[in-house]
Amino acid sequence: MPLSSKILIRDEGTLQGPAKILDFVGAGVAATVVGGIATITIGGGGSPGGSTTQVQYNNAGAFGGITGATTDGTTLTLVAPVLGTPASGNLANCTFPTLNQNTSGSAASLSATNTVARGGTGLTTIAALSTWVADALDTPLVITPGAGNSIRINAGGTAWEAFTPVSGGATLNGITAATGAVTIANANNTGIVWNWANTTDSTVAFTFGETTAGTNGTHSTGFSTGIPNQVLLKCTTLANSTQSPFSAYSRGVHVFSISATTAQTIHTTGTVSLPSIAWETQPTTGIYFSANDQMRFASDGAECFAARGGYFAIANRALSFTVPHINAFPVANVHTGITMSDTVIGIGFATAESLRWTAGVMQPSKGSADAVSYALNFRKSRGQVSVPTVITTGDDLATISAYGYVGATNTYREATRIRSDSIGTVSDATTGVGGEIVLGTMKQGVDTAAVDRFKVDQFGHLVSLIGTANTPTISAGGGTNPAITGTDNAFVVTIGTGGTATSVTVTFGTAYVTNPPCVQVESDTDLVAFKVVPAVGSVTIDATLAFTAGSKLYCTVLGML
Repeated sequence: MPLSSKILIRDEGTLQGPAKILDFVGAGVAATVVGGIATITIGGGGSPGGSTTQVQYNNAGAFGGITGATTDGTTLTLVAPVLGTPASGNLANCTFPTLNQNTSGSAASLSATNTVARGGTGLTTIAALSTWVADALDTPLVITPGAGNSIRINAGGTAWEAFTPVSGGATLNGITAATGAVTIANANNTGIVWNWANTTDSTVAFTFGETTAGTNGTHSTGFSTGIPNQVLLKCTTLANSTQSPFSAYSRGVHVFSISATTAQTIHTTGTVSLPSIAWETQPTTGIYFSANDQMRFASDGAECFAARGGYFAIANRALSFTVPHINAFPVANVHTGITMSDTVIGIGFATAESLRWTAGVMQPSKGSADAVSYALNFRKSRGQVSVPTVITTGDDLATISAYGYVGATNTYREATRIRSDSIGTVSDATTGVGGEIVLGTMKQGVDTAAVDRFKVDQFGHLVSLIGTANTPTISAGGGTNPAITGTDNAFVVTIGTGGTATSVTVTFGTAYVTNPPCVQVESDTDLVAFKVVPAVGSVTIDATLAFTAGSKLYCTVLGML
C-alpha cells in the first residue's frame, strides 16, 4: 500500500480514524513485514488453570487458579486474605455495626464500669499497689498488701488475706496436704539443714506416720515375707551413685550408715560395755567389733565369744562342768554342755564330768553307784539315719583304725584296724543279727592298707586269717609230696605218701620278731612223742617213730617278746 493511502481504524466497532501506519504495542505483540505481507503475532492466551470460579494468576508463564480467591462473575470472595498496611486512604466511607458503648470523648479520657457478667470487675477505681481478686461468692474485691506482704487464701479456704512470709520460705505449719504424686528435683543444693530445739520431755521433732492404716500392701519374693512393696519412707540412690542413702549420728558420733556402694549397713565399732548393736532392755548385751577383725558378742558387759575368718572362739575362763561355756537352753539346763580352758575341752552332764580332751588324750568318765561304765556305741543302718532300713549280712557296723603320717606325698596311712561286721541272716528280732570282730594289720614295705589277720566269729572262736606274707611252707622232710595249709599262727601239715619220714621243717611266711615262738603239735594218727625245735623263722618237728603216711600234724604257734 502506498504511503499516501490511508485506512480506517476501528476498535471493536468504534471508528478511531484514518491512519497511514499501524503501530502495534504491548507485551506479547509482535509485527513483521515480508514481501509486502504484514504478520501480527499476539502472545499469551492458553487454557485457564485451577478449577471453575478460581481467579487466575501468572504461574511461571502459565495460567494458575487461586484457591483462596473465587468469583461468580459479580462477587469476589477471598478466603483468609493477607492484608497489608495501606500507604494511604481512610475509612470515611465505610459502614460500621452499631457498638453498645459510649463513644463520646477520647481514648485518653475514656472511663466506664464493666460488669462481672460482661467480663469486668464492676469497679471504677483501684488503690495503688492493690490487686483484684474474687471472693467465695465470685464477687471482685480489692486486696492491698503492705510492704513485704504476700496474699494467700486463709486456712479456712473462705477468703483471701495478706500475710508476711517467714524468712527463707513458708513455715512447716503452712504446708498443705498433697493432692497427687509430687517430685521435687533438686540440683546441687547442699546445706539444707532442719534443726529443732526441743526442751520438753516425751516430744518428737519429726514423725512420719499414717492418716489411716495402709491396705493392700504386698511383698516381693525373698526371705520370709520378702521386701515390702508398700513403704512409708524410702531412701534410695541411683546406680553408680557415690553417696549413701542414709547415715545416723548420735551426739556427733557416727552410729551406722547405709553403704554407698554395697547392700550393707555400716555400724560403729562399739565396745564390750557398749556394743554397737544392743537391746533396749539390756544395752550392755549385743554385738561389737574389736581388733584383729573380730566380731564379738557381749552379755552384761562381759565378752562371751568372737568370730574371725571362719573361726569361732569362746571367751577364756576357768574350766567348769557346773556352768559350761556352751550349754543347753533354756536356763534350766545350763549345767549340761561344753566347757573349755587353755589345755582342756570337756563335756559335762548335769554338773558331772562326762568326757574331756587334753593334748592327745580323750578321757571318758562315769561316776555312778552301779556296775555300769562308760559306753561307746556305734549304730549302722541302710537308708538314712532319720529313715533307717535293714542292714545286710557282711555290713561293717563299726571300724576303728589307726593312722600314721608318712610324709607330704602319702600323708596318713592306715596301720591297724578293728572292724565289727554283721553275719548270719538278718531279721527283725532281738536275736536277728550276728556279729564278728576282725583285727587287721599292715605289713611295712608290702601292704598298702591294713589286712585282716584274726577274727572272733559269732560263736566266739578265734580264727587266724590268711593274708599277705603269713602263709607257711614246708622246707624239708614230711615224706614225698607233703602239704601244708593255714597261717603262721595255726597250720596243718599232711605227711606225704611214700618213703619214711621222721622229721618235717616248716618255714614261716614271715619270721617272728626277736624270739622264737611257742609251738604246740598234735597228730591225728601217731601216738608218739614229738620234739619241737622252733626258731624265729621256722619250726622243726621230729618224731620218735616214722610218721604215718597221710597223717596230719595240727600246729598252734604263739609268738612272744
